Amino acid sequence: MIGLVDRDSPLGREYVAQREADVFHRAATFYSAADVSELLTQAEFGGLSWMQTLTTPLAELREIDPISPGTGRGAFLVVSARRR
Repeated sequence: MIGLVDRDSPLGREYVAQREADVFHRAATFYSAADVSELLTQAEFGGLSWMQTLTTPLAELREIDPISPGTGRGAFLVVSARRR
């Protein structure tokens, strides 16, 4: 299992843009869901299953954001995969 902030999400783009000014994110490498899928496939993992959350901008978040399957809407992703 891997958890990540999707580089292609609004939150991911914000983190990348502020990377140099933020000591926490300065050393971070941000990946997109497509990047991680490709890396897992190259490493001979399959059966990828994605879940996402943080579909609401953090400044507007007032309660726990729901979890939904897939990618493309949520800033935080979790993928599970199995070694082939």
